[in-house]
Amino acid sequence: MVDVVDIKSAFLQSELEPGCVVYVRPPKGVTPPKPGQVWMLRKALYGLRQAAYVWNMKLDRILTGMSFRRSVNDQCLYVWNHPSGHIIRLTIHVDDLCIVSNSVEWYTRFRNKLSEHFDITSPSKGNTSTYLGIAMTRLDDGSLQLSQGQYCRDLLARYNMTGCKPVNTPWQPGVRLGKEQSPKTEEERLDMAKVPYLAAIGSLLWLAGGTRPDISYCVSHLARYSSNPGRAHWKQVRYLMRYLAGTQDLGIIYGRKVEGIPFNPLCAASDASWADGADQRSSCSGWILFSAGGPISWSSTRMKAIALSTTEAEYHALCQAGREVVFVKRVLEIDCGYTNLSVRAHNDLAPNTFDGKKTTPVTILEDNTGAIALAGKRGSHIRSKHIDLQFHWIQQKVQEGQLLPVYVESALNPADLLTKGVSRETLLRLRPMMLWPHEKNAHEATCKDYKVP
Repeated sequence: MVDVVDIKSAFLQSELEPGCVVYVRPPKGVTPPKPGQVWMLRKALYGLRQAAYVWNMKLDRILTGMSFRRSVNDQCLYVWNHPSGHIIRLTIHVDDLCIVSNSVEWYTRFRNKLSEHFDITSPSKGNTSTYLGIAMTRLDDGSLQLSQGQYCRDLLARYNMTGCKPVNTPWQPGVRLGKEQSPKTEEERLDMAKVPYLAAIGSLLWLAGGTRPDISYCVSHLARYSSNPGRAHWKQVRYLMRYLAGTQDLGIIYGRKVEGIPFNPLCAASDASWADGADQRSSCSGWILFSAGGPISWSSTRMKAIALSTTEAEYHALCQAGREVVFVKRVLEIDCGYTNLSVRAHNDLAPNTFDGKKTTPVTILEDNTGAIALAGKRGSHIRSKHIDLQFHWIQQKVQEGQLLPVYVESALNPADLLTKGVSRETLLRLRPMMLWPHEKNAHEATCKDYKVP
């Protein structure tokens, strides 16, 4: 089960630490016994510098008093395990708690104990809970869907795009943006000062990082021009909103097998473009992590180092994906109790290479054989000796048996969506590996565009 709990007036329930003396002037309407007297705070107030810290410390004391263990990997994750096999895991965002458990009885006990300390509410309605603006819906086949349809509708309404004509791709075909389209005259700058470019990019970044990896490349690319955007950049932002108008109910589904994605606790995919940056000839790296058939983490960023070849660009992206994999792998093994995260057979690409080692490797799908060879220390030294030392970190992790890069065809690499603006054909081929339309009934047939070939 999944539930969301909101703690009312959290900061006002946090006692200030001994020795922390804070004075405030009495508000209007309150007359102190003597002129000039002030109040000394005993508890935190909203807006106080220490408020968030003392609230977090109080919540930590209460949860650890209930036998919860705070994760050393993520300070916002708490784990409770019972010898009978029942578990409760919760994540914290200030005063909002997202709780998962395999026992309704033990969850009810925890909720009752929590209500003894705080005034709590639950915004759940039926099979749907909302956490940080993300709707979590339990489908009829037992899978779980995360979506931000209402957020998309609010976003479109905010920028007067509700009745716009939808488009098929998030990036306008044939468009190449750069700094040359930024305003060059004072008149052009004054014209763009009226455009809410920064606000729109901030809203889109939240959406891209929440449940929409398909727009990550577009938003990341457009965010580069936030300091001095031009009309061409703003036109592309509006084009992206037109794409959202036609796909606002897309969401991530966990617990359902997807063709092309190993159905296991953790696997990843990485990809990179090469020298397609219009300003500095930089490359773009993209990676995405999957768990139980759905994406859990992803990134689309411009590389700081200039790559001299496609292999080098892909190698950089592989290293960045590997760093995220190592972190998530540690969370799953230490905090969630998983012992084997390897993909034993994925198109016969994961042989028993690491049998006998203390750890099991996590598969990273990669479509460049040169980068895979370089990660295994089988690449050409003459062509790769200039690569920065930091990127060779992945070689050590491969030798230790923590990571296993394996080859996948470019046409089936989901990370390709995170490195460039793709065609509609490519989008419809790769997007179903990440997102599906919102479903009222999990057994209903979906749109033919979302069938994986």
